[in-house]
Parts: sequence; C-alpha cells; structure tokens
Amino acid sequence: MTHEEWSGTPCDLAPDTCWVDDTTGEHVNAVGDATREVIVRNAPPGEAMLDAGCGMGELTEPLVTYERHGLDFAAEYVGSARTRGIDAIVGDLEAMPFSDGRFGTVIAADVLEHVLDLNRVVTELLRVLRSGGVLVVRVPERENLAQYLTP
Repeated sequence: MTHEEWSGTPCDLAPDTCWVDDTTGEHVNAVGDATREVIVRNAPPGEAMLDAGCGMGELTEPLVTYERHGLDFAAEYVGSARTRGIDAIVGDLEAMPFSDGRFGTVIAADVLEHVLDLNRVVTELLRVLRSGGVLVVRVPERENLAQYLTP
C-alpha cells in the first residue's frame, strides 16, 4: 500500500501511543514526537541526517532545518518519503551506498528488529556516521530482540 492509498490515521498504526488532541483535533504521536525531540536536542541544525529504514518519511518530515536523507528497501515507501521532501533512495541497510562518515546524525527507528543480520546493520550505521556524530536508535518497548543477535 502506498502513502497515497492509506486512508487511515496515524493513530490507527499505533493506538497505544497516539491520540487525537481534543483542542486542535490533530493526531498526536507521542513516540514520534519524543524521538524528534531527542534528535533536535542532540543534532545541530543544517547537519546531514540519515533515516535508515525511513519508511514513508513521517519521522523526519517535520525536521526541515536538517539535510534529510532516507534509505529503505521498499520503493513505494521511498517514493512517499520523497514527496515529503526527504532525499530518499532504495537500498540495503546491510550494504549502504554512502561514504564513511557521511552523516552527522543517523537514525534507526523501529527498524533493527526487522533486519536479518543485526551485527552487519549496526556496523553499517556506525560506518556512515561521522566521528562524534549522533546515533538515535528506537526499538519497540515490548519486543525481545535477543532472537536477532548472532553469536
């Protein structure tokens, strides 16, 4: 399903962490808002930022003061991220097509629990992150990630 075909609301995707503000009628996504707050507090504006596993780009869309890049394996999602102003490309998190130290901030939000080789993906995240950069990782609160680790 593409972003354009989606007829639901953000709260349909995460009902435990999302609600409609009674005053404004807008959907509030507490997890997304908290993640963006962590990014803004730690990453200087204007910096090159990679959203690894960007999906449709909802997380970084509001962060317009940054040079926003995205990578996802789903072409339809990448297309939606591009319509949100994110320089997104189709690619593999295990072999990212970026130079070493390319980004001052790298974000992996709700993606690590889906990868096949966690060690390889984390190695790639750190490779494309510049020395002294900011790595923001978010994983589901209730899922045990031990099954994804390789010895």
